[in-house]
Amino acid sequence: MNTLSYNTFSEAITYNRQLESVVERMSFPKSIWETPFSEVFNQNSSSESFTLAILKAFDENENFPKDLLSTFPLEAILSYLRSTHCYYLEKKLPEIEQTFFNLIADYKKTHPELVRISSLFIDYKQELTHHIQEEENILFPYIDYLIKAKNNRAYRLKYSNFFKDYYLEKLEESHEDVESSLTNIHQLIHSYAPKTSSVMPFRVFLLQMDFFEKDLNRHAMMEDLVMMPLAKALESKIK
Repeated sequence: MNTLSYNTFSEAITYNRQLESVVERMSFPKSIWETPFSEVFNQNSSSESFTLAILKAFDENENFPKDLLSTFPLEAILSYLRSTHCYYLEKKLPEIEQTFFNLIADYKKTHPELVRISSLFIDYKQELTHHIQEEENILFPYIDYLIKAKNNRAYRLKYSNFFKDYYLEKLEESHEDVESSLTNIHQLIHSYAPKTSSVMPFRVFLLQMDFFEKDLNRHAMMEDLVMMPLAKALESKIK
């Protein structure tokens, strides 16, 4: 049941602009953004419940719904996180990068500090991209294995040697370090704001970075507070 203060995607985005990127990554076309949720999901309560839970998870005006999200299948959580990674790498980061390099082209002569910011942004992009690729290539496939092995003893035995040295506790060690590093770089970029505050494109760039940082924080909560505990419980049963 929808307990939120909106009944369409358009209302959700009006309520909190941050949610526009969430709706985009879930591949709901703009043609249905004005359509009531009850019609969008054709009485499919599970799909509606999961979508509304995701909207709530990324709404900074709402408490993060850890307990609610933990009631959904791990497969659904993992699928959503994969779509978010794709959205970050293929849309959001390129958009922010384009804004910044347009800024560099127009203002680097009058604002040489932008060259230093450029280096920081490149570090930020590379570190986040590497982190996502590690999850996509190692962590997520391992969780896929756990899901498939849960009810399939033959599958579990077939791949047990390959995965015997993997443990979620070991694989998640780098999470906090990466999140902390990205936050530090973001703060360094902001430290240049007083010198470039008169440049409107720089303010646009900072706004994009701030929106992205908020999204990343909620994304990290999805991984750390929902996906990992569910996966660890499954791993414990299997191992």
